Amino acid sequence: MKAWPGFVKIKMLHRAGGTILLPEVVIVGGAGNQWVQPQFVHAPLLHFAGDGPSATIWLAALDHSSQHPGGLECELTFKRSDRCAGLADRSEVYHCHVETAHSPAQLSVGSARVRTDGGIDVRLYHHTAQEALRLIHDSRHVRGSSWNYQGTRELTNVSYAYFTSMRSVSTEADLQSIAMASSGRIGLRLDTNRSSDPDLLLDVYRASTRDRKATLGLWVPGELISTPHIWQHAGLSIQYEVTHPWIYRVGLQPDAHLDFLGDHATPDPGSLKHFDYAVIGDSTTMVGLAAPFDEENTSETFVVEDLTETNLFDFWRDHSNAQLHTPPSATQTFRP
Repeated sequence: MKAWPGFVKIKMLHRAGGTILLPEVVIVGGAGNQWVQPQFVHAPLLHFAGDGPSATIWLAALDHSSQHPGGLECELTFKRSDRCAGLADRSEVYHCHVETAHSPAQLSVGSARVRTDGGIDVRLYHHTAQEALRLIHDSRHVRGSSWNYQGTRELTNVSYAYFTSMRSVSTEADLQSIAMASSGRIGLRLDTNRSSDPDLLLDVYRASTRDRKATLGLWVPGELISTPHIWQHAGLSIQYEVTHPWIYRVGLQPDAHLDFLGDHATPDPGSLKHFDYAVIGDSTTMVGLAAPFDEENTSETFVVEDLTETNLFDFWRDHSNAQLHTPPSATQTFRP
């Protein structure tokens, strides 16, 4: 095992009966550009003794080689005094240490960088057809899509600019990683299913790799990216899984677009749309298994806690005995 200096962009999430500290982006190697994408996250351990509050979070990073479907294990540690910034999406950025048996190159899914204001930009890609890419370059913006993750229902109060950290989409597995399939279906399994047979065949957007040969690469501020949906897994301990770790979407007003200049996303602030909740699906049930894709089952949600005037350590200490979960005040709406 080796400890690497790094940075973590993190959110505090609450649902009835539980709290999740969700590392959204991890940079390994100091201020370098090795971007680690957490896929599985365990319950955090907060310490309030000694030389100041600290946190330990165990996670499994997304394996870009696909050789480890359970992820690459890491341990994050950071202190309250390591805080670098609080961002507009209610996340915080901390200096951290990443202890792992894997090298930064093995862990990395792409490039990221720390800005002078303490925020983190990530390198993302929009894959499309060649003619569409020409129109994107001519207009200098990416148009928002009204389709949900599943690609089967239209949203009425938000659109999304869709991106991925994958540099190319060339195989059927790549398509399924971004919630598409040439067959129009993706198979999902319950936690109790130890076979390779799916419990649920989910309808998704039917697509071909032929339509994803042209690529736009952009630096996107991490605080523009929507909070990912999560599956909760049963077992000896509760484990949370980011359900779409290869998908990143920027919320926009209906019919709005995401501007860029050169290879930098430069959106008009008035075009952005943000929700302070996301779906958490119980992967022991069929409804929970499907929830992060169809997004209509908003009864299974967590709320992103507002740490604008505080930090996750002080918030937890001040509210540890309070009922923290409240229903989201604004949610996505779908066309009938």
